[in-house]
Amino acid sequence: EICAALKLTKGAITAEALPLVRERLLQADRIEDIDLPGLSADRRPIIAGGVLVLEAVFAALGLQRMQVSKGALREGVLYDLLGRGGADDPREVSVDALMRRYGIDAAQASRVEATALRLFDQVATSWSLDADDRRILSRAARLHEIGLAIAHSGYHVHGAYILEHSDIAGFSQQEQRVLAALIRTHRRGIPKSGFELIPDRLLANTRHVAALLRLAVLLHRAHETDEMPVLRLRADGERLQLALDDRWLRARPLLRADLAGEPDDMLGLGVTFKLSSE
Repeated sequence: EICAALKLTKGAITAEALPLVRERLLQADRIEDIDLPGLSADRRPIIAGGVLVLEAVFAALGLQRMQVSKGALREGVLYDLLGRGGADDPREVSVDALMRRYGIDAAQASRVEATALRLFDQVATSWSLDADDRRILSRAARLHEIGLAIAHSGYHVHGAYILEHSDIAGFSQQEQRVLAALIRTHRRGIPKSGFELIPDRLLANTRHVAALLRLAVLLHRAHETDEMPVLRLRADGERLQLALDDRWLRARPLLRADLAGEPDDMLGLGVTFKLSSE
């Protein structure tokens, strides 16, 4: 509007017009003295900073012309909501980008994701889990090893920090907190603070999804490429029972030992876990 009012352009912002606007600004000794046509009073205190930022952007990116968008925040929010859950979900693009950036083992992530979703589908009805819960489990499974980029020791803690504090396109702050809580609690003991940032309305489902992720990660602890045997998971209230092939389990004593200790750890999720063989 200023550029148009000064007859520097017909409404666009150009590399030639910005220095002229800056020189006009410098004629004022104080903010109160700024007199630019097309400038509202509430924008007067911030116009100098805005002009400097734009000049820097034009110089850094080699821009010649910038056209003001007719869309605003509300259109962006609607566009984001329409894309969610579909082929153009921006959150999927972000998850893929995080996997590449932090060098996540894609094959292992895919195995854990497939098993986690198999377990989910068996208990979704009993635990009243919905499509959003399934999607967050899928993403957590793919990102559960993200903290390995920092250190192997306590990598679940590092991963939770990355996901909570990163600027991840498409994800709301609340979604990032849920994702971080799942990563933080997918192994070892469950800290009392693990779910303190999760609102009450999401708490039960988040804890249940965390239990499924823990089991999927445990079942793939050895990074084996062999096909997973039949998994039978049942949920009854806060009781969870997993049935595994006895021969397959006995061939993996370390996994068996980890699963034997899981009932104590899952109490931190409010879930009573039982392992049986068949």
